[in-house]
Amino acid sequence: MILFQAWLLALYGLYKSIACFVELIAKEIMSSLQVFVDKKLLFDPTEIVIAGFDANEFSEWKNLKGDGLVIENASILQKVEIDGRYIGEKLRTISFMNCPNLEEIKFIHHELVAVTIKGCPRLHDVNFYNNRLSDLDGLLGQLDPEIVASIWLVGNQFKAILEPFVKFTEIVYLGVSENRFYGSLEPLQKLRKLSYFMFEKTDIDSGLEYLDIDPCDVCCGYDEDERYKVVTIQRALNKYGQFDNQELNKKEEKKRFNHSRNLIKWREEHVKAV
Repeated sequence: MILFQAWLLALYGLYKSIACFVELIAKEIMSSLQVFVDKKLLFDPTEIVIAGFDANEFSEWKNLKGDGLVIENASILQKVEIDGRYIGEKLRTISFMNCPNLEEIKFIHHELVAVTIKGCPRLHDVNFYNNRLSDLDGLLGQLDPEIVASIWLVGNQFKAILEPFVKFTEIVYLGVSENRFYGSLEPLQKLRKLSYFMFEKTDIDSGLEYLDIDPCDVCCGYDEDERYKVVTIQRALNKYGQFDNQELNKKEEKKRFNHSRNLIKWREEHVKAV
């Protein structure tokens, strides 16, 4: 009898251990970002968005974890946006495979070091703001230069010249700030549809004479931070500066000039023929 009771206690203990283990596994699965996204994909959504504060959804998002995400064979998916500030663990790798209608991907505030894009012929807008990407040729080589209209790479770890962007003849928005891009702006003269270009906190230091795209909203920063070679261009433009709003003309306010207007003035003074 005593042995039987001991056996029952041991069996009960084993049951509790298994139950706890199963519960832990279930919680881990439920908190998986991959599982969360896969469940969404079962309903063939046109978009998956984890961004923007929604009190009802945020309580679920903040527990989602997983350093990698794979989305494949999503036939009608058009947009994926996941903001790393709203989930429990930042992504390091993402992969999109065979998503024929995918047009926009936005993964900001993550720790991405690798991106795979295959079979996404309609993709025209990519935004990887504030990540750790460094392989520019590898990334751009996966994009269709005749389709892509917006490339936003601000706040990564790229070190390159602007030449790889030359083939993107349809590009309208390009952001390369807060990277170690260097050299001249000359390649941009071939991008006739470019309307917004942001390159502050870079080492791009020459080529203003080639930036004659019209209209083009140009932003290279205003702070004249000598840690970055773009300070050369900042100073060249800032001397033509006019405050966009006269109320900002105060010592305690940050100077903000219209660099597009300043560029026109610079060109009038310096460019005769290129």
